[in-house]
Amino acid sequence: MLAVLVVVLTGELVGGTGVFVRGTGPLAVVATAVVAVTSVVLLLDRRSSVVPMPLFLSLFALLLAGSAVLEVVESTEIGFIGGFVASSVAAGRGSRRMGLTLVSATVMVLAGVNLSSGHRSPTTTLLSVLATLAFFFGGLAVRQLHDRTVEAERLLEELRRTREAQAQAAAMAERQRLAREMHDVLAHSLSGLTLHLEGARMLARHDGANPRLAEAIDRAHHLAQAGLAEARQAVGMLRGADLPGIASLVRDFGPIATFAETGAPSEVDSRTQLTLYRVAQEALTNVRKHASPARVSVVLSHESDGVRLTIEDSGGRAPGEPGDGYGLTGMRERAELIGGTLTASPTEDGFKVELWVPA
Repeated sequence: MLAVLVVVLTGELVGGTGVFVRGTGPLAVVATAVVAVTSVVLLLDRRSSVVPMPLFLSLFALLLAGSAVLEVVESTEIGFIGGFVASSVAAGRGSRRMGLTLVSATVMVLAGVNLSSGHRSPTTTLLSVLATLAFFFGGLAVRQLHDRTVEAERLLEELRRTREAQAQAAAMAERQRLAREMHDVLAHSLSGLTLHLEGARMLARHDGANPRLAEAIDRAHHLAQAGLAEARQAVGMLRGADLPGIASLVRDFGPIATFAETGAPSEVDSRTQLTLYRVAQEALTNVRKHASPARVSVVLSHESDGVRLTIEDSGGRAPGEPGDGYGLTGMRERAELIGGTLTASPTEDGFKVELWVPA
């Protein structure tokens, strides 16, 4: 409608074709210009609604006045078009009551002008009134459809957020349940095992048992303590506690291991932190068991779209998967669960494991 209006009014103002405006008097030209400008502005504002309400009402009054003048002076079709535009924009701004008030004013003014001037028959005037009302109620229906669409989109977005919150709450509840189970079963069992091994070690030393037996008990005691520490860390992770740092793993590995962190640290969730920690832990364990490196480097790089962890050693041969633990297969599975990737390949003098996870 806006494009047709612009073409028609431009032709009338510039070319003076006389198809819609038969007169060439100054009043007709000014009224046509007023109808053209106000119609374009109001139609453009129908969806954005950036024009302040006082200015909108002033422009509407000018449009209605220009249409009425054209009906009185020349009885032109431009007056009809102005009435149609007025009824259309009346449906798009303000409340429904205000819209009905504006379209009622439009109908009364244009119908009164047509009947009093005698330029149009009552039948033509009635048809113009019906067309004006049709434009209004059509615009009102379009507005209601748009409002319902916007409301439906808002409700869908709210539903999506609610479901996400419910999923997060369910995941947190499950993590809390697992943490309780691990604490009650695994941690208690390991604590009991540690105490029994400590007692066995003291008895072996007191009774002068075989040194190899004492050494085996010491190793078992150390493994039980390490397992207990791991269980406590896992419980803390499930409950949202601070996760252990990769730097501490590197320090515990020994002086040949170095750690570097590059880029600006970004916020990552606990699952991602746990995956980074476990992959670093497993890779360093593999290096210790299956290589004799002169150096081990661990680099944690914060990139724009994710985090990259690189563990590289100069052990001289690729580490195979151990009989216990997750190994390379377990590390890949951990990465895939959070949308990451893991590569492991030999280098010229050792082996490299690289993990990338999305931010």
